[in-house]
Amino acid sequence: MFFLILATWLTLLAPTAPEQKDGYPCISYDGKHIAFISTRSGAEEVFVVAPDGSGEKQLTHTKENKNAPYWSHKGLIVFSTSDGDSSRIFTIMPDGSNLRQIGQVPGRNPKLAPDGEHVIYATGPWTASHLVLSRLHHPHPHQLTENDATVWTGWWSPDGKQIAYAQQTAGHELHVWIMNADGSHPRQITHLAAEEGRAQWPVWSPLGRQLAIQVGRYNKTENSSHIWTVDVKTGSAIKLAAHDKPLLDETPAWFPDGKRIAFQSDRSGRMAIWSMKVDGTELRQITGIR
Repeated sequence: MFFLILATWLTLLAPTAPEQKDGYPCISYDGKHIAFISTRSGAEEVFVVAPDGSGEKQLTHTKENKNAPYWSHKGLIVFSTSDGDSSRIFTIMPDGSNLRQIGQVPGRNPKLAPDGEHVIYATGPWTASHLVLSRLHHPHPHQLTENDATVWTGWWSPDGKQIAYAQQTAGHELHVWIMNADGSHPRQITHLAAEEGRAQWPVWSPLGRQLAIQVGRYNKTENSSHIWTVDVKTGSAIKLAAHDKPLLDETPAWFPDGKRIAFQSDRSGRMAIWSMKVDGTELRQITGIR
């Protein structure tokens, strides 16, 4: 089951590094920049680009593995580097200046809360991982999810009161769940038909009323995925930009107006950053064109 949740990583990491693969987009709160990870230099590096594809700039220049970037309310790009089961958290300005390590956690894929003081991360083996909550600078780790459930990366709601995450059931199905920030009241949000695939990578809409998620089928004979939106209250789900081809639409991110979604896709033949309206129309490739 390990490769299923890591299928997104496998689409970015190739045996031969020079090929350009762009992914993990995240849009700044002012809507002017998209931060993303690219392998075009032979290593995973943080880049920024404008939503219209202009002003593309490489920000980092190290060989360390880097996790998906996201934005702080102060306008900084936050990302982490991994070394086994330990992660270092960094911030950097969108012009590439003022790279600074702000913390370190004994886990994977750390995500800072909107308050900038708390962090969640995954610990344990990949086949039995759970989420942990801690303060960034005064660690007092608190396990949020049970040991009998396998849980991966969590995402904070805009108000910091809830966390969305992907959890594997005893039947090896992968669904999106939501819990309160203290780990209470966990509840399954997605109830998609098994043939649609496995649901993961839940990111909150700007107002916290919807989630954009990635749902895919990853196996030896098929690699295909779609972006969906899910109503947090009702669980009603809508598939966006539906296709019946072996295409990968993954890792969604909301624009601050809530009307568009950025995502990574191999629709052009290689992984690049795309955008579309929240109804799945007006698909537009942003990177990998020039």
